[in-house]
Amino acid sequence: MPQFKFPKAEKLCSRDSIKQVFTQGKTLMSYPLQFRYLPVDSSETRIMVSAPKKRFKRAVVRNRLKRLMREAYRLNRHNLHGGQARNEAGMNIVCCYIGQAGIDFATVEQAMVKGLQHIAQRTQSAQTGKENGQHGQETE
Repeated sequence: MPQFKFPKAEKLCSRDSIKQVFTQGKTLMSYPLQFRYLPVDSSETRIMVSAPKKRFKRAVVRNRLKRLMREAYRLNRHNLHGGQARNEAGMNIVCCYIGQAGIDFATVEQAMVKGLQHIAQRTQSAQTGKENGQHGQETE
């Protein structure tokens, strides 16, 4: 049975780690969410959620959107690991809300599930590519 807790250790807080995700990470869109992710050496997967102040002026709206995103992640983070052991590979994820205000939880959850599944597929295919010796080959 999956653990539905969301402890402090799973929250991405370090400024250096966040900057690294934005500079070196890959981007994935799953409207109304945008994901930036970066595989890391640690075994822990950490996430940060964000709602831009430029688009949502009222803090009440921003806090609600962030709460919806955290809840959607908490309930569906098992999709990120695809039934594998949690300790295999960690990553840092930044999830930004880019849609319009006034959206319901079902829409956010659907986008979160889709995004986490795509991240899992991409990282899994990258890992299998490294194992097969495709890493380091350049295409001209």
